[in-house]
Amino acid sequence: MKYILGIPWLAPVLLAMFLVSALHQVAHAAETGKAKKEGASRLTVQGELVTEQPVRVVFNLGDYTVPQGAYTSINIAVIEAPQGGKPSVQSGYPASTITFHAPGTYTLEFLLNEVRKPSCGGVLLNPLLEERKTFLIQ
Repeated sequence: MKYILGIPWLAPVLLAMFLVSALHQVAHAAETGKAKKEGASRLTVQGELVTEQPVRVVFNLGDYTVPQGAYTSINIAVIEAPQGGKPSVQSGYPASTITFHAPGTYTLEFLLNEVRKPSCGGVLLNPLLEERKTFLIQ
């Protein structure tokens, strides 16, 4: 039998812990993938699409809830904007606020990820929502 740190039972215990952790991660990934495939994730826009008026963007995950110990990460990327019209963005979950400063057509990409930190270091990301929207601002 292999000994780790002089303890004969430590190797099987560590292996069992690793396998349980791996199975939990596979089950969790399947659950988030199921929520994404079923279209449970959606994004809604609230507010008037005019310059200098805050617009609220709400992320709805349907019945899915972010598990304890995990958190969300929101990325809002400006893909296209009129000259000098980069909007102000206050990202947050379940809602973000965007203020457009110039009239015109804007294309934004919204990414909502679930972030978990395993015990071994690093992070695991589960994409929950990815959507591109075009706004016509007056």
